[in-house]
Amino acid sequence: MFGKGIGLALALWPLLTLCTACDKDVRQFTGTYSSKTSGLLTLRKTSTAGLGADTLTVSLSPESGQMRISEIKDDKDGYNLLVSVNLLGGDALSFRAKAKDGKISLETTPHERFVQARDGNSSSSSNQMTLSVTTSGSGQLYDDVIVFALDYQGGGTYNRGDYVIMESRVDCIATANE
Repeated sequence: MFGKGIGLALALWPLLTLCTACDKDVRQFTGTYSSKTSGLLTLRKTSTAGLGADTLTVSLSPESGQMRISEIKDDKDGYNLLVSVNLLGGDALSFRAKAKDGKISLETTPHERFVQARDGNSSSSSNQMTLSVTTSGSGQLYDDVIVFALDYQGGGTYNRGDYVIMESRVDCIATANE
């Protein structure tokens, strides 16, 4: 009887080790962070109406806020984290995420949000545009900092022309709060 118990324990050992590793992946990300997001977008004009170039490179107005990463239990799609972001003076966002081997992958969000962008020609407010975007991305953990590379998809109107995002070079730096 005792020998069968040891055999069963040895047979289940790899599964127990795997679950422990999964918990470690999740725990290393959980907590609260201060975050800042900035970057560049390349836009392509999709309409012939309006003023402006066929392509534009725009700078995102930097966004700062607080981020909380919490564990999700028993998510049917295999997501094990919830990332919630409260932007100062702006949106509240949430993403389901997966963590593994010091990396975190954000699910593409089904909601849209609006970001402010400035074209490279001027810093005046008359050259600002509002873009409707869907966000996804991934991050790498470095000690107490997560560096996210975000992917923005969507578009908007500028100088009466319609534009779509061709390329997204957006970073979010999240530093763990003490």
